[in-house]
Amino acid sequence: MSDLRHAPIVLRLLVLVGVFCAVSRPEASPKALSVADGKALVYEALPSDTRRLPGLALEPGELESGGRCITFDVLWTNPAPGSAHVNFYTVDLWNAAVWSGPRPPVKLETGRRVLQEQRRLRRKLGLTGRTSQLEAERSPCWR
Repeated sequence: MSDLRHAPIVLRLLVLVGVFCAVSRPEASPKALSVADGKALVYEALPSDTRRLPGLALEPGELESGGRCITFDVLWTNPAPGSAHVNFYTVDLWNAAVWSGPRPPVKLETGRRVLQEQRRLRRKLGLTGRTSQLEAERSPCWR
């Protein structure tokens, strides 16, 4: 009889622990592309004549916005004396959006080659087309 008397208390404690665990568990972090994926996306955003330059390099910067954004410097090591900075590209690693221009980026890249690569990468992330578009519009990378 004494075991049954404590059952409501034990049940309440179990419910309380369950609620506490549900509320305090950390939010699952979203899937993210690798820096190499971001680099491939930037390469597709480059104009075709730029992609053909000998000595072209895509240098990744530091991850920003909690690992969501990365900016690449596109550099050309000229065979003659001197090198050139070609452009900046910023990639949202959570949704494969890519912008060109200095910070804040000024142009969302939407060329055919970019869109093909984005489709491939977004499938990898498990994103639908509409979700990706909405995420790109709200991305912290271009602000």
